[in-house]
Amino acid sequence: MYKTLEEKDARREAVRYVQSVIYGEAEGKRVLETILPKYLEAGAKQSFIENYKLGYRAGDAAEKILLKLI
Repeated sequence: MYKTLEEKDARREAVRYVQSVIYGEAEGKRVLETILPKYLEAGAKQSFIENYKLGYRAGDAAEKILLKLI
């Protein structure tokens, strides 16, 4: 069973997750300070994302995608 986290523990886990996915301090701060509060004020329990395949990166052929928050 999953245990529920207190608010400060949940925020710490969210910060860790954002730092692991988004590379760049300025972009990570933007997500946590502007985008996240918008979803919390709306009362969203989960958000949805759309991803669009953009092809492959030259050099190492890694797949490129565009993530869009709905």
